[in-house]
Amino acid sequence: MVNKPKYQKFKKESAFKQIRIAENDLYAAEVLFTAPKCRPELILYQVQQAIEKSLKAVLVFEEKAVPLTHSLELLISELAEADQKIFPESISELTLFATVKRYTEGDEIIEKKDIEAAIQLGKIVYNWAAGKLR
Repeated sequence: MVNKPKYQKFKKESAFKQIRIAENDLYAAEVLFTAPKCRPELILYQVQQAIEKSLKAVLVFEEKAVPLTHSLELLISELAEADQKIFPESISELTLFATVKRYTEGDEIIEKKDIEAAIQLGKIVYNWAAGKLR
């Protein structure tokens, strides 16, 4: 049985704080990617966090109740139907880096190109969300 997350309403102006934090999480991922030594799982965790906060910022800005979850799939499902269609299905794979995979190291091969693609996806989601807050 899967637990349903709680939902919470936030003040609309807090969306701007969330998007700034998302931007910093994405920046952290980029910096870690260039570091001489860093766990790929940690980089992908930072990307996941940037995407999660970007999605939550949009929901807050739209004055919707936000599910208190790390699930990118659930957060996307709370968006308008037209917005849901812009995200690739593969985005939900990053959710695991906010939960179990951030506590692992080397359990799977994560290639440089995969990290680059995740960071690019993070930028796309962040830019989309920042545009929604204008």
